[in-house]
Amino acid sequence: MRINHITILVSNRLKSAKFYSEILGLEIAEKGKSRWIKIGDQYLHLAQDSGKPIKGSFYHFCIEVKNVIDFVKKLISKGVDVFDLNDELNKVNVNQNLDRKHRQFFINDPDGNMIELCDKNNEYFK
Repeated sequence: MRINHITILVSNRLKSAKFYSEILGLEIAEKGKSRWIKIGDQYLHLAQDSGKPIKGSFYHFCIEVKNVIDFVKKLISKGVDVFDLNDELNKVNVNQNLDRKHRQFFINDPDGNMIELCDKNNEYFK
């Protein structure tokens, strides 16, 4: 078994799709009036008419990338706020220890949906 897709709530499908495609470099898949974002061979469904986005919680999904350090540096250069979470799940600035073992980072999409970023070779998830 595997996950086929997850759905997140957004306030504006087009604005969110632009963030996921132009900022994160993911592919948009349109089906009717729905916007889907392809992540590997799974999908993220952007739902605009099912409620309000969830903010201020640990609710998130994780995207695995080939080289998380290079990816994060690219996001920072695009003006994306990249952060860590401390043991109490409070947002803290990215520190200088970018290469520590099991490193992950967090960002928010335009609606505040939290996204975790991890390295493909992160042994913690193996």
